[in-house]
Amino acid sequence: MQLKGQSCIDDNDCCLWVNDVSSAMLKRINLTKSIEKSTCVVDKKVKTYPTSVNAFYFNDSSVVQEIMTAGNYELFTCVNGKSVSHESLYLTDVQNPFSYYKSTMRLDLSSSMLVAAMNSFNQINFLNLRTGERTTSCWGEPVNMTDLVDKDSGLEKWVYYIDIELTENQIYALFMDQSQEDAFEKEKNMEIHVFDKVGHPLKVLELDRYACAFCIDNTGSVLYALVDDSQIYRYRL
Repeated sequence: MQLKGQSCIDDNDCCLWVNDVSSAMLKRINLTKSIEKSTCVVDKKVKTYPTSVNAFYFNDSSVVQEIMTAGNYELFTCVNGKSVSHESLYLTDVQNPFSYYKSTMRLDLSSSMLVAAMNSFNQINFLNLRTGERTTSCWGEPVNMTDLVDKDSGLEKWVYYIDIELTENQIYALFMDQSQEDAFEKEKNMEIHVFDKVGHPLKVLELDRYACAFCIDNTGSVLYALVDDSQIYRYRL
């Protein structure tokens, strides 16, 4: 389940859309009622396609989803039960697209901009769902594609970005920069790369501990870092 989903407010209730891949559904958790009743309250469901790792809610009849195809990924928009296939999401065809193109995505509904922090590249990708315009931002030199995957195992060698958050004006991406063999195993201090909404690099925030996920409050002034399943640290930005 994609636990970090789209947040929204409906009838003064705080809600969160999560992508339940196992049941092929986007589910809206009513956080306000869940807290009141001390149980998880799911008040709306929308069907998705199986194995849609990244899926986002637009309205009751429209969902954008990332689907793995034979040689690439495609975005499907479900409208009234019909599927419309767009062109390949990534511009380079490779034999093992999953290893190359794994991304953590967020959707900015106000601008219809899909932002993807890539796990195996040191890149952030932008796709405008209204215009189809694509841009890429990279902090430093881009990684050479020929060095990404181990030729014997077919697995990616390195882990770069593992989480991403959008605020009203900025994009925050959690940068691991660690070998696949050591990623999530050997602790180290980490960085958060900050971009503006068009992908220009702005600044680097240094975390004083190893984090596996993070979020930023609605004011854009406080960052919460998840260190493990039981520890959350609070930082003022």
